[in-house]
Amino acid sequence: MNQPKFITVYSIKSALSTGRVNELSARVFEYDSQYVFINGEFIKSMQMIGRDCFLNREEAVAAADVKRLKKIKSLTRQIEKLKQMTFE
Repeated sequence: MNQPKFITVYSIKSALSTGRVNELSARVFEYDSQYVFINGEFIKSMQMIGRDCFLNREEAVAAADVKRLKKIKSLTRQIEKLKQMTFE
């Protein structure tokens, strides 16, 4: 039986709520190498490489920044919608 393969990944799954990119050890799935399983002290989750986590810190920071900008744009639209709302 093969030993599980562990790699270091940089997770952005909670970047918008914590304000940081987490460096974590993750187990690569044998049947689908796009996904990793993170079994940390506080985090237990399956994450997709290239969406939820990345193999290098620079890509993770860039992706977290894109997520942040999308969230700002979404919140700005919501604020504008609320400003235009009137109650009778």
